Amino acid sequence: MEQLLESENPHLVLLDLALPGTDAIKLLESIPALADVPVIFISGYGRDQLVASALEACAEDYIVKPFSPTELVARIHTALRWQTGPETDSPSDPYVLGDLVIDYAERRANVAGSPMQLTDPECRFLRELPVNAGGVLTHENLFQRVWGRVTPGTRGRCARW
Repeated sequence: MEQLLESENPHLVLLDLALPGTDAIKLLESIPALADVPVIFISGYGRDQLVASALEACAEDYIVKPFSPTELVARIHTALRWQTGPETDSPSDPYVLGDLVIDYAERRANVAGSPMQLTDPECRFLRELPVNAGGVLTHENLFQRVWGRVTPGTRGRCARW
């Protein structure tokens, strides 16, 4: 699944809870690339505890079968709306401060020569701080710019970041 996510670069993932041979909730928690996209679970099970477990694992939404195509499309549009927050232009040159080097184009950072892969939210966060250096950036403004929302915890996705 990780290779598929890398090659296709989806904007959203629909994931059936009843995957053969695996626990879909654990799969969601174990694949770092899924932190960058909203995940909507589809399931024939609507038990409160199962729904709560999926949402606590940072699923964007949970829809119980049978459902109407209209409802599914509406939930997809809602999930994608969260992904389209205000974007700022990334600096074209890498940011360098002491042992820290941030390459925005490659979404990578090096600290004292040790490379780190960055998720999309991590990259946006590391972009906002240097871009706004010397200015005032409130936590509400930072959450809006990085996660597309004003306050933390309104989408439940930050646990995987």
